[in-house]
Amino acid sequence: MPARLIAYCTCAVDHVTAADLKAAVDEADIHTNAEVWGIEDEAVVDGALSHLVIERVADPEGARFRLVYAVGQARPVLICVSGRLSADEMLEELHGLTRNGIERVRRGLRETVQEVALTLGWEQTEDMGIVLASQLAQTFASVGRGLIRDQNNEWLAVEDGIPKLVLGQGDDA
Repeated sequence: MPARLIAYCTCAVDHVTAADLKAAVDEADIHTNAEVWGIEDEAVVDGALSHLVIERVADPEGARFRLVYAVGQARPVLICVSGRLSADEMLEELHGLTRNGIERVRRGLRETVQEVALTLGWEQTEDMGIVLASQLAQTFASVGRGLIRDQNNEWLAVEDGIPKLVLGQGDDA
């Protein structure tokens, strides 16, 4: 099973283009973001950025964009933009929880109109794949005024361009 980051958007994001996503990466401080993910080698970051391609694709399984950041046969990050697919299922999964931040997550899920799933291999959670995918998830969450459920099942909101934890795994009420 692949790793996924999902942006649950309360506003439509259909207008977002590959060029918009590339611009968001270009404007972000990817070197600092990489350090947050434990990647401190600037050559690794620079290499990924120099090979970065974000393109629109017409995938019958729903991928709208493909992100490539390495040469060769490296697995791409696939980005699927859909209607409301899993929000109701997530609401059911969160039913009965009373932890801090849960009401904000429930409200975001109830108001979701579009979902953006960024899919990558688990090995990519240890390289620049997670750095770039998380940046794009933040972009979609910002544009779509939504929340992100990350690969660790934690929930984040983007406030003033900065991801903030809303609901963590071990949060108590």
